[in-house]
Amino acid sequence: MIIPGSVRRRFDQDEIALELLSEKVFGAVSRYCISRDFAIAGRKKGCGSLAEKLETGRYSKWSELDDMYGCKIIVPTLHEEKSTLEFLKRVFSTVDIKLRGSTKKRPDVFRFDSTRFIGRLIHIDDQPFGEYATNVTCSMCPSSVANSLPDRASHNLTEWSQLADAS
Repeated sequence: MIIPGSVRRRFDQDEIALELLSEKVFGAVSRYCISRDFAIAGRKKGCGSLAEKLETGRYSKWSELDDMYGCKIIVPTLHEEKSTLEFLKRVFSTVDIKLRGSTKKRPDVFRFDSTRFIGRLIHIDDQPFGEYATNVTCSMCPSSVANSLPDRASHNLTEWSQLADAS
């Protein structure tokens, strides 16, 4: 995909703040997961992924992007979803919650479905870009093991090859 110059410039401008955001969100959520023996997978979106969301019209402007950083909290069963959402509501400012099964999808498109919590960090202690990072939304999805494994296995092969190259 060819990335428009305006998207590349904005991504480059925001990259340090996005890194801070991803570290803080992952830190908060991973502490919760570790204390409950839940797994977590998270990543900040790359420039290409964000450009695609804008180019396809899914989002009309940068400020509407709601998953600059995303993570999946892998809970043993759906029974733990409610308590995980309660935790997210305590730690993050809630922007939206999209419950499992509520998202309209074209019938010819297959996607695994899980509840999606969209929120913002409440506070970052006096760090550079802290104010910016608290204004950016991120997406956190509590998902059962049964739903997560097929979803992860079918994830973009390019990303999998990048992970393999990094290890």
